[in-house]
Amino acid sequence: MLKIIPSMEVPPFDPLAAEGLLGPFLPQPPGVVLLSGETSAGKTVFAYNVAYHITEGTEFIGLTPTSALRVLYIDLESPEQVHRRLVEDIGRSEKLAYVREMSHKLYTQEGQEDLKNAIRRWGARVVVIDPLMVAWPIRDENDNAEADRQIWQLKEIAVAESILVIAIWNMGEGYVKEKFRARGATARLDRADLALNYSESSPTTRQLKIVKSRYDGIGESITLQFADDHGFKAVEAMAIAPLSQTQVIEAHILALVAERPRSRQDLLAAVRQKGISNANLVDKALGELCATGKLGRPERGTYALPGSGSE
Repeated sequence: MLKIIPSMEVPPFDPLAAEGLLGPFLPQPPGVVLLSGETSAGKTVFAYNVAYHITEGTEFIGLTPTSALRVLYIDLESPEQVHRRLVEDIGRSEKLAYVREMSHKLYTQEGQEDLKNAIRRWGARVVVIDPLMVAWPIRDENDNAEADRQIWQLKEIAVAESILVIAIWNMGEGYVKEKFRARGATARLDRADLALNYSESSPTTRQLKIVKSRYDGIGESITLQFADDHGFKAVEAMAIAPLSQTQVIEAHILALVAERPRSRQDLLAAVRQKGISNANLVDKALGELCATGKLGRPERGTYALPGSGSE
């Protein structure tokens, strides 16, 4: 039997209850947020920062969480030493825990039960799934039926467990409308309660923008600039000083090795995709980064962040 609620019995709107967890960029639980980012833009570094500041209830990029919530971060891609370095640099919290491997994928009943049990054991109110494609692989990411099922079942878990799910996804290639830059089927974005684009504005800055929301704030954005120890700060885009070409290359290299150790050839190819083909400048940037201790060489021909390997 359907429950009928007369309009006269609907409770009045409460502005305080409607306030987001992190401004308009993260809603209160329950819900599903799709965070789509460009390849090598540093989605994981950003998400680690979000998770830490939510658990501590401290200011981040000019926004303060409305409450300090327990967070469970499922990181299935970061190399172990990169994971440890990020935790060390960004911060530890008694309310923050990580999952580094899964016995069952989330499209299985066993995987969903494992997730629910982990949420209950940790008392999590926020769960980050990084990346969703590894935790919940699908045969065809362009299939709307699969995308619909993927997000809808996450939403069912979010509602049942009263949590906010932040699912990390990749942007696609090509020039499409900003709203549809998330790779693959559009149903994935349509089913999410809020969708964020995380894109590169310059080698040292990123833009976070709301492209879909069931709440307020569509179109709002923040420009972020890298700070020390894998941190961020909000900046005015016009206040950013221009960088030399070597500094541009250095910023690209640091963003790439933050994900995993890279060979010189990997770095040359990746920087070339950014429109920089001068190998001598890349070598100069590598030399300066190593000389200043910002890069290490855990093994011959490989570059990594200091402490991310047995140097």
